[in-house]
Amino acid sequence: MTISQYMKNTYQLSSDASPAIKIPCAEDRKSFLYFSEPYKGVCCWANDIHSSTIPAISEDFHCISFNFCTAGSCEVSLNNGNFVYVTKELLCIATDTAKGSPRYPTSSYSGLEIIIDFSEQETRGLPALFGLDFAALAEAVTREGGRRMVSPCEDWKQKAANLAARLSAQNISIEEIRFFLLELLFHLLHNPANMQEAAGTPLTKGQRKIASEVGQLVSENLEKRFTVEELSAKYRVSPSSLKKYFTQLYGMPFSEYLRQLRMEHAAKLIATDALSIGEIAERTGYQNQSKFGSAFKIYFGIPPLEYRRLHAGK
Repeated sequence: MTISQYMKNTYQLSSDASPAIKIPCAEDRKSFLYFSEPYKGVCCWANDIHSSTIPAISEDFHCISFNFCTAGSCEVSLNNGNFVYVTKELLCIATDTAKGSPRYPTSSYSGLEIIIDFSEQETRGLPALFGLDFAALAEAVTREGGRRMVSPCEDWKQKAANLAARLSAQNISIEEIRFFLLELLFHLLHNPANMQEAAGTPLTKGQRKIASEVGQLVSENLEKRFTVEELSAKYRVSPSSLKKYFTQLYGMPFSEYLRQLRMEHAAKLIATDALSIGEIAERTGYQNQSKFGSAFKIYFGIPPLEYRRLHAGK
């Protein structure tokens, strides 16, 4: 079975569908793929994930995939049992189908994914026509263990993010998808600057466990004021190590992750119109309502009461 057949059978896609098809990919229907097949054997989609995991692909495919992140974090398991994370502006190139359900530590992930299916006869004509040697790249990545993490140049990142946004908005033609996709693949393979290895070391299972437990602890106790020092002492690692583990897992520093959690939770509480702003400040770890109001305005661009006026009951 090809990747195209798998997607069409699994999600019951019709052949006359629009260029970018919105596909719910989790039971809660909060996560979507915006799928397109611009060429036979070449599939791409924008990821718009709002879950900690989505169902795994149940088949093995002879392919090469390109997973570019615009926001969030996606866990990638390595053959040696360690883990790396596709975080903002990183690209993961892989030559095997990921085993198990994809995991998203921040329960939020967006970006662009491209798959070249070598089992499709038509795919073999692309390299000759456009000078794209996927086979050579696939062989090199396979020798490296089946995964390569790279940080493309700024121009490539912007073009990839733009294609993902256009697919998500479903305001793009099949001709535009073909053009933008070939442009991305051409520059990826022909510009060495786009293949610079990303910095960062993999996390072991133990390091992943520590960072994951810290994330869960603070998310369940937003009213408390945790410090990196007390958390590192709790897990018997140095503060610098904990910061490193946390940033690799969640794709952002501890302080930024905590601020995001607090502000997003505060926004939900404000929209319910059930608690005072002072009570919400306390529930999200702010003892001073004035500091909470300032932090909220910086994050959302408007004061808490204005946010309530615009969003209450929605």
